[in-house]
Amino acid sequence: GKWRGHYGRSGWEDIEIRYEGDTLIATKLTGESNVPKGAVTFKADMSSKGVMGLVGSEPCHPSEKIRGVLEANLDGMVSFGGEGQVAAAKFASAMFVPGRLLLFREGFFGFLWLPLGSLIMFEYIGDDRPDRAVGKKDEDEVMEGGGGDA
Repeated sequence: GKWRGHYGRSGWEDIEIRYEGDTLIATKLTGESNVPKGAVTFKADMSSKGVMGLVGSEPCHPSEKIRGVLEANLDGMVSFGGEGQVAAAKFASAMFVPGRLLLFREGFFGFLWLPLGSLIMFEYIGDDRPDRAVGKKDEDEVMEGGGGDA
């Protein structure tokens, strides 16, 4: 489906979410000079192995840095390990860095680029398959011990 998030100075950008097996992949539908349109902006392991646990439950979890802002949304939410793409201007020195996909509520999620301490929140803007909201089906399966579907 299609999601929109605010990438700081780059402004509003749209992404497309798709799954390859248990991996959620977010590709930019709009881009900017660092990570252009069509490039993967982040990916996350949505399998049971990718579950990092309840947000804030691990020691020194990065959510502590943002807890003051998002306190009402963080409690009881689940994070999944992932990688976010970063690059210099003109997509130079592009690389993936550690990150976390944070599931809040249906129609709303965030991705945290750990080394940058940068959290981008996304809201749902449209989908051809409404049953495939981020984490909706897969999270239920993961929490029950099964994997996601392709």
